Amino acid sequence: MKRFWKTVSIALICVALASPQIDARGRNNNGNNRSVNVSASQSGKSRPNANKSNAPKPSNNNSRPGGNHVGNNNTSKPGNNNAHPGGNYGNNKPAKPNYGHANHKAPNHNNVVRPHCPPARPYYRPTPPPTFRPYNGCPVLRSVFSITFGTAIDISLDYLNRHSYNVYHYGNDVIYLRNVTENGYVWPDATLYFDAHGLTGSQFIYSTNYNNRSRYNNVYNTLYNQYGAPISMQNTNNGVIATWWGYDGQYISLEYSPNYTNNGQLRYFTTLSFGV
Repeated sequence: MKRFWKTVSIALICVALASPQIDARGRNNNGNNRSVNVSASQSGKSRPNANKSNAPKPSNNNSRPGGNHVGNNNTSKPGNNNAHPGGNYGNNKPAKPNYGHANHKAPNHNNVVRPHCPPARPYYRPTPPPTFRPYNGCPVLRSVFSITFGTAIDISLDYLNRHSYNVYHYGNDVIYLRNVTENGYVWPDATLYFDAHGLTGSQFIYSTNYNNRSRYNNVYNTLYNQYGAPISMQNTNNGVIATWWGYDGQYISLEYSPNYTNNGQLRYFTTLSFGV
């Protein structure tokens, strides 16, 4: 019996001695589990800038304000359509400027207000003498105010208007201007003449209220130096007309004569005319 109780006592003592080791191992095992769990959670986190070297860079597709203007062959630049003022009208011709003449009918030229001019007369184109032959240095006429001979009246009116010429009256076959420059002088009155083929002639008028040939003489000398002696000299009533001819009937005439104006005054006129 004693042996039995001795054996039980030894067994109880062994159990008591083994319990602290088991608890210690249990605590150690729990600690290892926490350590593993913390490491796993930390390894799954993405720290700022940790993978910077592998991050995708912003696309270099010029997706910035104004970026499409650089290196883009399809860029549409302002004003790059060559639609400049005064450019190609295509089929859309500009409308005639309205200078107060209704329906664009041919005016009664005598009613045009030109108080210091003689009464209007039909356009006259002189003809060269039968023996005339163009010579080296004779006049070659192409334009008036940079308007080419043969240009239609609508286009001529538009050009004059855009370039600030003083157009004060016009009809189907004539344009009247004031204070224009030609041959180095300002002419108070000028007229452009048209026919079915466009611009065909021009006339520039200067006058004084006394006998004064200085304008005539100065313009005559200029023309003489350019084209030589006139082909013809014609004496008129107290006046004279000098005429030069060029190719294909082109002509320049310079006239000095007294005449009465539309308001009945006697004035002395220098008139330069040329056309084709």
